[in-house]
Amino acid sequence: MKKPRKYIRHNYNCTSYMKFGKRYCPSHYIKMQDMDAIVLEDIRSLAQLVVEDEEKAKAEFLARKAKHHEEQYSVDTKKLTEGRYRLQEFDTLIQNIYEDKVLGKVSEDVAMKLIAKYETEQKALTAEVADLEEKFSTIRQDEEDVEMFMERLRKYTDVQELTREMCLELIEYITLDAYIEGQPREIYIYYKLLDEPLKDKRSLF
Repeated sequence: MKKPRKYIRHNYNCTSYMKFGKRYCPSHYIKMQDMDAIVLEDIRSLAQLVVEDEEKAKAEFLARKAKHHEEQYSVDTKKLTEGRYRLQEFDTLIQNIYEDKVLGKVSEDVAMKLIAKYETEQKALTAEVADLEEKFSTIRQDEEDVEMFMERLRKYTDVQELTREMCLELIEYITLDAYIEGQPREIYIYYKLLDEPLKDKRSLF
């Protein structure tokens, strides 16, 4: 009599449960084949969007990236404009004080105090403007990131299987909602070049 064939099932298990047991987190898992199918379908749908309507895909991807900093965008734009203008004013003010001192319109003591005050403000504002300009350079980087992400996606329009290469090239990380009986579970796929990377990836383990 033949022994029944054994099947190996691969699952993704909750790491909190694996580490700390049921008292810390109820046991929940998802079959590897189910997860792979979901991720593969999402990649194919994004790739198909790029092929069918590149401009629409680009707009959607840029909007997805922009959500990380769009709330501050208008505020920072105004602050940067005002900061650059004020820095120009400081140069003029300091130059005028030097001229007034030479002409004897203000005493040297008063002039030096005013110059020290303006230079302190100028130094602080210069640092603030530099920080704002760095933020805007990050925003400009978004378009380059999206172009690169779309170029990667184009290779996977007709892919039939999720591979390690695809995951390494496209995916930053994936999270899965905890299991609650009777409720659907959400899977979140975070893509490289599109989504913010984790500051500490150890938080996933």
